[in-house]
Amino acid sequence: MAGRRRPPRQDPQLISWCIANGSTDEALGNIDVFDIARPLLPGGCEIGYWTHPDARGRGYMKEALRRLLPHVLASTESGGLGLRRVTARTSELNVASQAVMRAVGLRQWAQPRVPASHRTGAP
Repeated sequence: MAGRRRPPRQDPQLISWCIANGSTDEALGNIDVFDIARPLLPGGCEIGYWTHPDARGRGYMKEALRRLLPHVLASTESGGLGLRRVTARTSELNVASQAVMRAVGLRQWAQPRVPASHRTGAP
């Protein structure tokens, strides 16, 4: 019995960008914009990102987010996504990511409780 391949599933609530070195085209990281205009985030989205360990601390993610966020918030008439709010989450322990978020203009509005397993000195 021959197998049947399905076409790749596309999620209209997810857009991904690869961050690449402009000279070598080497992949340095990724930014996902997801939950676009879902009921939980009307008019908004959430972003997630990662940077390859060899590329961390060089400002690549800050530069990429500074270029991407205006596109996310720009009107659809001007070619943007037309969203009004961008959210992001990070572990309380991930101070590097928190610094990136602050550097690109995101503000902290909540601080979730840290699970006991993530607290210093927890059994």
